[in-house]
Amino acid sequence: MTSSRPIRILRRLAPLAALALIVACQKATPPEKLEEAQSLLAEGQMARAVLKLKEITREHPEDPAAASAHIMLAQYYTREGNATKALEELEAVAASKDFTDPATLNAMDGIVSIRSQVGDFEGALAAIDELIAAMPESQARDRAMREVERASILLAWGAEDETRKAEGVATLSELMLESEDAYVRGTAREQVANYHRTMGDLEASNDIYRRYLDRYPEDTVRPRLEMAMGVNLKRMGEEDEAEKVFRPAAEQVLAEADSEPELARKTAILEEVAQMTEIFGDYQTTEELRRRIMAENPMSQIAINSQFRIASMWAMAGINEKDEELFKKGIAVLEQMTAENEGTNIGEAAQNTMTNALDMFEQVMNPPADEETEEPGHDEDGAEEGAASTDDDTDSAETETP
Repeated sequence: MTSSRPIRILRRLAPLAALALIVACQKATPPEKLEEAQSLLAEGQMARAVLKLKEITREHPEDPAAASAHIMLAQYYTREGNATKALEELEAVAASKDFTDPATLNAMDGIVSIRSQVGDFEGALAAIDELIAAMPESQARDRAMREVERASILLAWGAEDETRKAEGVATLSELMLESEDAYVRGTAREQVANYHRTMGDLEASNDIYRRYLDRYPEDTVRPRLEMAMGVNLKRMGEEDEAEKVFRPAAEQVLAEADSEPELARKTAILEEVAQMTEIFGDYQTTEELRRRIMAENPMSQIAINSQFRIASMWAMAGINEKDEELFKKGIAVLEQMTAENEGTNIGEAAQNTMTNALDMFEQVMNPPADEETEEPGHDEDGAEEGAASTDDDTDSAETETP
């Protein structure tokens, strides 16, 4: 009797063991595998995540999860700097030519972007032309925005081909003036104006803004465009005209900030004007605007950034102009930040910034005796440095401004 009991127990356990075996043998579904890969990526386990994504594309090529896996692999290879492998993954998705599928559109956009970045403008242009041709008229904005991107490719390619450059400028100019979509008009306008500015043709940049304002004189973006025109004039050396254009426009934009109820938007407007007044050398007004940002965003990263910008502005002004009084204003701000944030990352950053600034100022004011001196602002051939430079080093505010 006793010997039969273990047998009965085994018989009872047999169905449970069989069920466990069936469950163990069941494979995860493609979406479950994709979720697992995403978790591995989030945990930083890149190698395991890549293996899992490759497993999805290999074992489930027709499942929608495979397209997502290909795109995730492309993103990984892009971060690793492997454009060839990234393109292979994206082209595997785009091969379906199903332009109603968001995954295909994402893949095509990725192909355009990567080919442009690696200088394969011909390949980028072919891909975006295929994409534009497949888009229905109902997607007017998306189609127009890809026309803007196509023009930008032509401008990049135009460094080697004047015909393509001219086509890119003409396309953007037409979209700027003729598009019924204000967002498309604004994007095209800034693309072509920034292109001219980057190329050092500030007058052409201003001409873009004039043409736009002639066509849309009541556009609310007018004061911002006039501020940008003032900055261009300042850089062109037309000081008086720059002031006449810039100051009234800046006052209008600041009045907008006064009535703006959303704090983030108000902060962006104030920083936008501060960047431009700094270019004009109006450091006192710039500090006042950034102090206002600090007051409206107390105990925040925004306030800390503004304080660093004030310090850097004064310190660099002192270094560039060899003016000890200006330089001391920047050092005073950094000393205050160091004292108020002792033992923190902010305090350490302020201390390091101050040390670097002091070293730079010392080198400018007391260069080594054996160092050959050159006239500031000129290279060995006597050409003025930065004559065509148009970019400033300030961080851009998060606004739709030029």
